[in-house]
Amino acid sequence: MLSAAFIDFDNLYGCYINEFSRNFSSELLIEVFKKLEFSAPISIKRVYINCAMFSKYAKELKKAGFEIIDCPPLTYHGKTAADQKLVIDAMKVLLSDAPLSELYVLSADADFTPLVNEASDKGVKSTIGYFGRKVSECYLLSASRSLKLDKLLNDSAPKVDVIHSQHLGDALAYITQLIEQGKPVHINEFMHTPLFKGISNNLPRYGFKKFGDFIKALPLDDIKYHSGYLYDPSEYSLKGSYPNVVISKTTPAMQTVQSNLQCGTKKIKPKLTTPVKKSVSLIRTLFKKLKSITGLPTTNLPLMNRLFTSLEKGLKKQCFKTRRLVQFVAQRLDSELTFNQIESVIIRIRTSGHQLSYNDDAHSLAIAFSQFVFKKCQLRAVSLTSKERSLIQRWINHLSTR
Repeated sequence: MLSAAFIDFDNLYGCYINEFSRNFSSELLIEVFKKLEFSAPISIKRVYINCAMFSKYAKELKKAGFEIIDCPPLTYHGKTAADQKLVIDAMKVLLSDAPLSELYVLSADADFTPLVNEASDKGVKSTIGYFGRKVSECYLLSASRSLKLDKLLNDSAPKVDVIHSQHLGDALAYITQLIEQGKPVHINEFMHTPLFKGISNNLPRYGFKKFGDFIKALPLDDIKYHSGYLYDPSEYSLKGSYPNVVISKTTPAMQTVQSNLQCGTKKIKPKLTTPVKKSVSLIRTLFKKLKSITGLPTTNLPLMNRLFTSLEKGLKKQCFKTRRLVQFVAQRLDSELTFNQIESVIIRIRTSGHQLSYNDDAHSLAIAFSQFVFKKCQLRAVSLTSKERSLIQRWINHLSTR
């Protein structure tokens, strides 16, 4: 499996200068790719650049191993065809027989939205990288993930990206399966297995000194790490340090349960005390994982029903422009959702490929929104327990079958 990066240099350069008001350096781009490639190399790295204007950068990047695609000016004002060349080359790679694991597009230009959508439709993970703040939300939502490159450069802590390594992907799947069994898991239970022993021997390759630091960096969503234990904070709370860890289990009833937990070769018998009640239900805990995908703060189904019904009425009154539709819906929801939250739902419906029209009803809008959520969960490999999977499926089914 290969990965490919297509870099709109003129855009990155302009956004960086406008945002930070200081000189751009080729080292910035080189350092970005060092961080992107720490777990696996990127096979294709093409920079689309006006060599007449940026000859210094072109020479430095070519020396650093980037493929330079010269895009000379075609008009009196210096306009190039870099965007068109980039899209054509990226589509050739997407349509080639060589299997592509990930497509990187480094540009803040929303004109690349159809390209990123095409990658998603073909099941290829897509990553957008950019400098600056003024980036289209629709463009960012079309990708599997987006990276603010200045933040990436300032973040010294290594992150584990399971997409790039089969071993890391297997490790994540194994740990997730252990946690789904319903009890806290100590790293002694799995760190000496052949899979994790191989990872332990290569920790420096992934940028870690200790096995515990590696576990902390895994994208386990809401799973917490404490004194060697991995646990779901919506089910358990842990106090103390190993081996004298007190594990409190959260259940609706007021009771005390005794449990033996196996920790490597040593057994410990922690007390499982029960708090008064769960402060947040499982469905709300789940929704925290999906908040960035849905753009909504709640799973309140009656509110969702009113939202899609209001959207239907707005379209019947021919409020096709986003701003007018948002204002129409906001008046009927009586400030239950903010303007930005309503707008984010409309953007997500459109990003799913659905065209808003007079013929839309609440059912068709809910289906389009649900399809967006489901697709993004798959593309971002959101880690869900079996109970959470059934909950989100029930939630999506409710919206889609109204």
